[in-house]
Amino acid sequence: MGKILTLSEFLSFAKNSSVPGVLINIKNAPYLASKKGLSIVDAVSTALVNASYDKDKTKRVLIQSDDSSVLSAFKKKNTFYEYVLLIPEQVGDAPKPTVDEIKQFANAINVIRSSLMAYDGAFISHYTDITTEMHKSNISVYVSVLRNEFTTIAYDFFSDPIVEIATFVGGIGVDGLITEFPATARAYLRTPCSNLNAKLSYTILPAEAGGLAGLAAPEALPPAQSPEPPLRPVDVVDPPLPDVANLANPAQAQTPGSEPKESGQLSNAVFNTHLCILIMMLSFFCLRHQ
Repeated sequence: MGKILTLSEFLSFAKNSSVPGVLINIKNAPYLASKKGLSIVDAVSTALVNASYDKDKTKRVLIQSDDSSVLSAFKKKNTFYEYVLLIPEQVGDAPKPTVDEIKQFANAINVIRSSLMAYDGAFISHYTDITTEMHKSNISVYVSVLRNEFTTIAYDFFSDPIVEIATFVGGIGVDGLITEFPATARAYLRTPCSNLNAKLSYTILPAEAGGLAGLAAPEALPPAQSPEPPLRPVDVVDPPLPDVANLANPAQAQTPGSEPKESGQLSNAVFNTHLCILIMMLSFFCLRHQ
């Protein structure tokens, strides 16, 4: 039977393992502060400092959130960590004003697959310019979530997850992959056939957007889809975090000489943040836009 780790136990476990770092995904910070009296930013920051992640240059720390105020609050405490803005909605473009806003509080974005490649049904119609626009401002782009099941893969990839990875890495130029099957991504990145510049007899090529749809019979094609809206500054900028509510009950105040109760703030943090070991190989994050 598995064990639920506290935040400190998780960080210690990751620190003593061979993984290159940790990814901490924080959600619902305003609710936790205003309704539960928990400053998730302070709790996680303290745990990272206690585990010496703020000084360890060998382990990467990625703080991810869909709330810009969370990333801004962390950035004020420590600029050593990497801050990732999660964009779970499908978007079609990233105008410069939006990119400039993101640059103020994040080093990277994590977007869903359909934000980087537009679909007509299960066919790929074209690749968006989001990765290019982000790279112009030195913002990394991670894509999620990749899976091996053929029902999740576009027709253009011929049900092959390796071709999908090759398209994101070699074609679109993402900097990182968030996947439920790290062994598949690792196999691609380790093979010499993934190097598009190598003069080999066989190379894993990215799929050409619109290529398969151009070969299909017109009656087999779905209706053309309307373009997705661009990512606006208002979509990425959130209100400041509320003050932490004081939930102390005067009737339960401690009497002189009574034993103080252990704070549950840090232990509660493990249930309110989604934590995962960064099982992606370090090379995933070394794929920089050239």
